[in-house]
Amino acid sequence: MKKLAAIITLTALGTFSFAQEIKKIERVSPEKKQELKMQKMEAELDLTPEQKNQLNGVNQKYAPTEKVQKEKMTSLKKEMKKTRDAKHEEIKLILTPEQLKTMEEKKAAKKEHLMEHKKQHIQQRNELPKK
Repeated sequence: MKKLAAIITLTALGTFSFAQEIKKIERVSPEKKQELKMQKMEAELDLTPEQKNQLNGVNQKYAPTEKVQKEKMTSLKKEMKKTRDAKHEEIKLILTPEQLKTMEEKKAAKKEHLMEHKKQHIQQRNELPKK
């Protein structure tokens, strides 16, 4: 039992310390994001001023629709989280404390694995040569 408690503690400490290593990504305004995309397209595709103006027009045309869709997705994600939390609460009532502990350990291990994968992906992306 002491070994199990020690393993859980070490796993938790490792997870928390790892989570602190990953920097929070700063949120960029949609306008700034669009401006950066346009700069990238302009540099990579060698756009003419006319093409740039046309692309700005297309972006402005679809911006309201994309904003509504993004709001719907945010709302849907919140609903999904509520459903997931309710489901988890019902599962907790069914499982024994030992089963629940095992499930939580597996969940933490999976989360740690995903965070490591995400960290590696970010490092690889940052190592790509700039065009």
